[in-house]
Amino acid sequence: MGKLLFISSRLFSSRLRVDTSLGSRSYLCLLFLCGVIAIFAQPQSIHAQEYTQRPTREYQIKASLIYNFLQFIEWPPETWEPSGGTLRLCVVGSDPFGVALSPLEKEIVQGKKIEVHRLTDGEGAKRTGCHVVYVTHAAVNEVPTVVAISKESSVLTIGETPNFLDQGGIIALLLSDGKIVFDINQSAATQARLYISSQLLRIARRATENEESN
Repeated sequence: MGKLLFISSRLFSSRLRVDTSLGSRSYLCLLFLCGVIAIFAQPQSIHAQEYTQRPTREYQIKASLIYNFLQFIEWPPETWEPSGGTLRLCVVGSDPFGVALSPLEKEIVQGKKIEVHRLTDGEGAKRTGCHVVYVTHAAVNEVPTVVAISKESSVLTIGETPNFLDQGGIIALLLSDGKIVFDINQSAATQARLYISSQLLRIARRATENEESN
């Protein structure tokens, strides 16, 4: 395995940083903000080797947050029957993460090995059996398809467009005044039969019950 590097707290003290002014100061905050995220110096799999561009700081941080989100989401037990010990993290649209997602591959979360897939369209999420789908800016037109699959197959949806929650997405990762913040649509998570830990809800910028996701 490649040499382990860690995102230090200095990264978050720069102009682009995670918003630390909101929510509780529990150990979860420390997990996000004090650099307890391992980043491999080299790609670790065939999937990662195909995406070797250097990510921006924004997407390094977003990749770290996604990894942490996975530890505070509970999927229905039947979700894991077809895939065995694999948690499939899928990116829909032109991939802005580059090698930032490489460290996640082969990591174990809730007893499941993370597997990263890059998809060109939302329908691919169903074919691939994704458990988590990140919808990029470039794939905004795929949001309705991904949301429908989320409700049907208990998929955690994460997006980066301002109206992502209004469209029925579950977690929105957004830039606000040079800071990365996240909002949560609790009713969308409920419809997807996903349980979100109260610890994660507490440090979200906002956690809403969005009637439009019905």
